[in-house]
Amino acid sequence: MAYAKLRSSDREPVYIPNNIFTSKPVVNIADIGNRRIWIEFGVNYGDCRKIESIVSDLQQVLANHLDVDQSKKMAVNFTGYGDSSLNLRLVCYSSSGNLSDAWALQQKLFLKIGDVVEVHGAGMPFPTRTLIHSGSNQKPQTMNPQIGINQESGEGAT
Repeated sequence: MAYAKLRSSDREPVYIPNNIFTSKPVVNIADIGNRRIWIEFGVNYGDCRKIESIVSDLQQVLANHLDVDQSKKMAVNFTGYGDSSLNLRLVCYSSSGNLSDAWALQQKLFLKIGDVVEVHGAGMPFPTRTLIHSGSNQKPQTMNPQIGINQESGEGAT
C-alpha cells in the first residue's frame, strides 16, 4: 500500500494511505492566511440596556485594530439569554496566519472586552447558586463561589 508522509502540528510524522486523498479533503493548516478569533462572553442581566452601546464600541475596536483582517467579516452580536448572563459573541480574523499572532490578538481582544464592559458600567457575571434549606425559616442565601462569602450578610462560608 502506498502512503504519504506528512507532519502533525507538533512536527511528528503522520503516515496517510494514498487512497484517503481521493475520498477526503486535505486541509494544510500551515498554509492558512489568517486565523479566526471566536470569543463568547456575557454581561449581567441587569445590564441589558447597555448591550447596544457595548456591541457598538466593540465593533469600532475591531474596525480600528491593526491586527484584525479588515477584508474578512467581523461581528459582535447579542446571542441569547444564558443561565447566568446575557450572552454575546465577537468574531473576527487575524491579519496573520501565524498561530502565535492569533493568540496574541485573542488576548488583546479579551482584555479590550473587559475594558469596554467596565467603561459602560456593566459587569461580567460569574455563576452563583442559591441554596434553600427545606424546613428553614431563613431567607435563601447566595454564595459567591470564588470567595465563599454570603453576598447578603458578608459572612464567610462555613
